[in-house]
Amino acid sequence: MAITAAQVEANGWVLRVTLTGILSAPNTNFSGYTMDPSATPRMVLTSSHPGFVKSGGTAVAGSIVRNTVATRPLRLPVNVASPLVVVIDETDLGGGSIRVRLALSETIYATDTGLTLAVLAGWRTGESAASGLAVTNSSTIAAPVPIFRWVLPSYDVTSGSFRVSLFVASHHPIGFDPVAGVKFTATDGTNTKTVWATALATDNSYGDNLRCYTVMIDPATATALTAGLLRVDAEVYPYLGSMRSTDAAGTRVMTNLRADGFASVAASPWVIGYDPAGTRYSNFFAFVDPVNGTVTAAAGMIAASHAAAKAIAAASRPRDVVTAIQAAKLNLRTMAAANGQASATQSVDGLKVRLAAGTHLALGAAAGVTTGITCTEIPICIEGDPDDSDPRNNCILQTTAAAAANTRTPRIRWRNLTVLAGGVALNNSVTIYNLFDNIEVRGRAGDEALATAPIVSGAAPLGFTNTWITKSKFWKYGWQLGGANRQVGLLRASQNSRRATGFAFFKNAWIPKLEDTFTASNVLEGWGGQVQSTDLGALEDVVFAYNDNLI
Repeated sequence: MAITAAQVEANGWVLRVTLTGILSAPNTNFSGYTMDPSATPRMVLTSSHPGFVKSGGTAVAGSIVRNTVATRPLRLPVNVASPLVVVIDETDLGGGSIRVRLALSETIYATDTGLTLAVLAGWRTGESAASGLAVTNSSTIAAPVPIFRWVLPSYDVTSGSFRVSLFVASHHPIGFDPVAGVKFTATDGTNTKTVWATALATDNSYGDNLRCYTVMIDPATATALTAGLLRVDAEVYPYLGSMRSTDAAGTRVMTNLRADGFASVAASPWVIGYDPAGTRYSNFFAFVDPVNGTVTAAAGMIAASHAAAKAIAAASRPRDVVTAIQAAKLNLRTMAAANGQASATQSVDGLKVRLAAGTHLALGAAAGVTTGITCTEIPICIEGDPDDSDPRNNCILQTTAAAAANTRTPRIRWRNLTVLAGGVALNNSVTIYNLFDNIEVRGRAGDEALATAPIVSGAAPLGFTNTWITKSKFWKYGWQLGGANRQVGLLRASQNSRRATGFAFFKNAWIPKLEDTFTASNVLEGWGGQVQSTDLGALEDVVFAYNDNLI
């Protein structure tokens, strides 16, 4: 008896073998097959697949050789007349030949080449050893692409070198390396900077030692990049399969860069504001004094540095956030066109509203900021006083029962403070993009057990996320992001006690009920239901890694 033909079926995981012989007797007895896949495999399929290999600090075209093991023969579908009888999938072809279908340990892809089969004697009773048997590849299965997500929020500001980090997973790693390499490219729309990473490294931006592909990019070296929004893309080169890029079209479009960094699909750019002279985003400060300040906005409330803002006479400081933003609007600042972005008038991009230690009741008057303000590139930042010894605990922003103030800013970064939530949302629906960094959110006194609206009310457009959370704690309050496209683009190095709907979860910890004491009936334990099925990013790259989900 001998194998006369072999073929991988269209499904990619079944090996069809034709051999001389007769059907097993009885054909319900699998003992005639001794495949031994986990110890000494009796049948090994060798193939070569195009991909990439490391070379001189980059990844170049190459190939990977795979040895795929046949595990055992398949069985025929259940016969309802005798459902407990298991029948081997063998077919008598006539003329002294039979065909048997075997399950493979891995999928063979349509682009696998040079398939050969080696068998040891006894893989089937009476069969002899053979090697170098040609195998026809009829697989129609495409090789999988790498999975990735950015692990740092977009739209921060830098005056020099900056870190870029991408989490990558692969179906075919080698050792501890998911892929052969990642090429990062930063551009202002005209000039580019390229940096390669060919090994995993540690991004400790949030004290969590996250393993990923991470590099530093210096926009000032060689041909310097222009101040403004920079687009950063990654090209991921797997050991097996095709390169996958965050720029699927390969055109590095700058036109939509003001929002593309919030997109829910993984194949989206990472965006940062570059301000080497400190004059585009970085010289706009207000210091909020909830005790001595005034609610009458004036352009003079805004200073070019934090120290200068704090030096303003107490009675002339803004009393609340809305007054500070209105004061910034009154400066009538024009942000020049740059890097594919149009100019903007009455711009408050990059405004830092810093809160004095103490409790701030809401953001300000319900009337809010007057029309005409623009915030199109960099979020305003509402944060605790960096001079305070512990701004996260000592600088407190508390919502009230009154309607949320209209800041007229579509994007806000909340940083280094405590939010006491309850009553109404933190901000009105104009703010559709929220970035939370090193904050604590919990219910205000009496509202710790609420299970009502989320703390942010704005909903992002379909295909975009509205919340990015790093190094923060959400607890003792009915906080839940989901529905109406309130989804988390990134949840990293944080703690929470309610379900989060989103796409990328790294290094987070679940707060157990014994600590949280939040017992509303609609609490859903653990993270789950990560995406809405209607969202454009719902079917790809939902990543959940290195989280402590113990309850």
